[in-house]
Parts: sequence; C-alpha cells; structure tokens
Amino acid sequence: MKRFAPLILLFWTVAYVSVASAQYLTSARLYLKLREFTQAEASAVKAVAKDDKDEEAWFVLGQARYWLRKYSEMVDAFNKSVALKPTYKEEIDKFRWTVWRDSHNSGITSYNKGRDTAWYYDKAIDSLKTAMLAMPESLYTTYVCALAYYGKKDYSESIKLLNTYITKDPKKTDAIRLLGQLYLQMGREKKDVKDEAGAMEEYKQAAGTFEKLYEAAPTNVDNIIALIDVYERAGMNEKALNLTSNCVKTDPTNRVCRFALGVYLLKKDQFAESIEQLKACLELAEILDGIKIGMSESEVMNAWGKPDGEIRTITEFGADNLWTYNNRPKVAKSIFLYFKQGTLKMWQTVDATDKVSATGQDEMYKDATYNLGVANLNWGVAMKEAADKKAEEERKAQKGKKKNVKETEDLSYKEKFRAAVPYLEKTAELRKDDATLYQQLGKLYAHLNMAKQAQAAFETSDKLLKGK
Repeated sequence: MKRFAPLILLFWTVAYVSVASAQYLTSARLYLKLREFTQAEASAVKAVAKDDKDEEAWFVLGQARYWLRKYSEMVDAFNKSVALKPTYKEEIDKFRWTVWRDSHNSGITSYNKGRDTAWYYDKAIDSLKTAMLAMPESLYTTYVCALAYYGKKDYSESIKLLNTYITKDPKKTDAIRLLGQLYLQMGREKKDVKDEAGAMEEYKQAAGTFEKLYEAAPTNVDNIIALIDVYERAGMNEKALNLTSNCVKTDPTNRVCRFALGVYLLKKDQFAESIEQLKACLELAEILDGIKIGMSESEVMNAWGKPDGEIRTITEFGADNLWTYNNRPKVAKSIFLYFKQGTLKMWQTVDATDKVSATGQDEMYKDATYNLGVANLNWGVAMKEAADKKAEEERKAQKGKKKNVKETEDLSYKEKFRAAVPYLEKTAELRKDDATLYQQLGKLYAHLNMAKQAQAAFETSDKLLKGK
C-alpha cells in the first residue's frame, strides 16, 4: 500500500490547486465587474500561478491588463490563452483590434505633428509599436513606424522595419523606394566623414534595393533613373551601361530604355549621343498606330477615318478641339486626340477599366523634352569653356609678341544654346508653374541677346516666386 500513497497525495494536490485557482479566478472576474482593475490583475496573476493551463485565467488576466493599459503584458496573457485553447479567441481579437485601432490612430496623429515638432516622432513610435504588438500582421502600421524613425533620423531602426515589411510584401514599391533612399542617405553621410569603405557598402545595399524596385515596376522611369544613379555611386558603371544600352539594343522601340540611356549619357557629358537617345524617346512618344503629334486634322482623318466618338470644343491641355476614337484594336478601348488650331497636340489612351494608360505628353515626354534642352545647353557651356580656355592660352602665348592677327571670339557654342531654346520653351509650356525653369530660360535668352524674351521670362519667374 505504501507504493500508492504518493499517487493519492498527488490527486489531492491537483484538486487543491484547481480549487485555489478557481477561487482566485472568481475574485478576478468580480473585480473586473467592479472596475477595480488592479485587484483584478492581482487575483488573475495568482490564478495562473496556481494553474498555468487554465485558458480562461489567462484571458481574464489579459482583460485586466487591457483596462490598465498594460498592452505588452495583455498581449502576452492573450497569447497564452489562445495557445492553450482557442475558446476566447474571438473576444481576444476584439480587444487586440481595439488596441491596434486606438494606438495606430494616435501614432498617425503624432507622426503628422512630428513634421513640425520633432519630439512627436518618439510619441508616434511608442503608439505604433503598441499597435504592432497588438496586430503584428498590420503592415501599414509597420511602414508608418519606419517613417517615424526616418523622421527622427534613426535610420538603422527604420531600415529594420522596412526590411520586415518588404519581406512580408515584396511588391510594396513605396517601402522599397524609401529603403533604397535610406541606404543612399547613410552612404552620403559616411562619405562626408571620409568613411569611403562604409559609404561603398551602403551604396551596394542601395543598389540591391533599387534593383528590387526596378524588378517590381520596370516601366517606372524614376525607378530606372534611381538605379542608374546608385550604380554610379557604387562604382558599378558597367551595370549602369548594360542596364541602358543592352535594353535599347534588345528593344529599340522601348521609350523607357531610350530615355534612361539618354540620361545616363548626359551625366557622362556625352552630349551628342545623349541627344540622339532623347530625340528617339520623343519620337516614340509622338507616334500612335500610324498617327503622329504634329499631324493636321485632315492627315489624322486620312489615317484613321472619321472619329466614331465625341467631337467637341475644349480648353484642356492648351487644346481647342477633341476627337474620340473607340476600340482601336492595336491601341485601346478609347483614344482622345487633342488638337490646337487644327494640329494634333497630344493624345491619351483609355484602357478597359476606363483608366488613362498612356499619353502623348506624359511625365517621360516632359522629362525627355527638358533633358534635350539641358543636353544642348550643357554642350554649349562645355564648348564655351573650351573656347575660353583656348583663347586664354593663346593670349598667354602671344604675350609680348607683336599681334598680326585680330583676335576673334569663338561663338559656335551659341548654336547649341539656340538648339536648347525650343526644348526649354516647350517644357515651360508643359510646366507653367516652374519658377526655376523660367529663370533658366531668362539666362539663356540673355546669352543669345534676346532681351525682350529674357525680361518676360524673369518677370514670370518673379511672379511665380512671389506667389508661393
């Protein structure tokens, strides 16, 4: 009989523990009803200490901690309850959601205030961390928390959160772009303090990140330009060239590739080659299934026939007439052609979901136009600098000697300045609120002795600046 005594003792112990746990649990429930949350928590703590396999005890403890705003401990208690049995999962989810909602909204409010008063970023981070704790699956909260760390210039913490976010959703391009920008920023800061090795490591991280961004949205011009820039910073010039030139060789009709190669060559001061690519980009943008920007109304009608949709007078995009064609099989559901004084000015295509999917004067078209102006202008500046340097060297060589030949200034650079004018004028027409552009135009006009145009450009720039 002695061998069975320990088992009998154990049974009595279990019964005692269960009774004791029930007593504490009953007290905890009562304290909750009386809204005496501190006492409720204390009783629930004793209940789970007596029986840590009781899912209800953990649930009641979580409730008490919810009301005490001890959210970290609340989550821990709720997790233990659900891990034992999902009996209270639905109710627990409601508590979690409430904590997430309140903390997330509070975090957003503080984050917005942080843009004006930096110390609010810390408050935002505390709230958003609580929200993430309550609902770890809320990726948007993670992203905003990363933005708050970015705002307070804690880049390492921001990077950790962004990597978590992107791992769970690799197609979130905003997060990928911000992560790439952070690596770039850290690279610049390390370069400023002469940490070349550290800067290069950050640039390589940025390159890998922008590669993911390019893969996620390969038709986005900003993405490919950002990738080219970071390749150059990371010393990956071959990658930058391959990204652009190989793309053009593979698909000569790809506007994005033409634009990217043109910008890359412009950065390398290869002006003639850059201009060739940027012109090709514009030409591709201006052609649509046999019609081209600049055609007359009669030429468009000869190519496509009479419009089968709306014809009306408009004032959009600087045009005065609109024609609509529907269901062009090679193009889109609907096409809008905008004419100015009988000449095709631009076009837009609309897809099956009634969204504008392409335009004859999209951002790439505008950027290519502007960069053509810049390429010609910079080419002219380079020519002038070279001519001035040569003239100075010749003056030094002739110093003290009898001058038999009259000095003449090399003005060939002005040809490039004149070539820049129509592209920058076109850009000003497309971007009427760009004060800096009008300043640039004013200086260009002044170099070309176009006094009236220069005065008008400077006055427009001043008006825009005063209006801000």
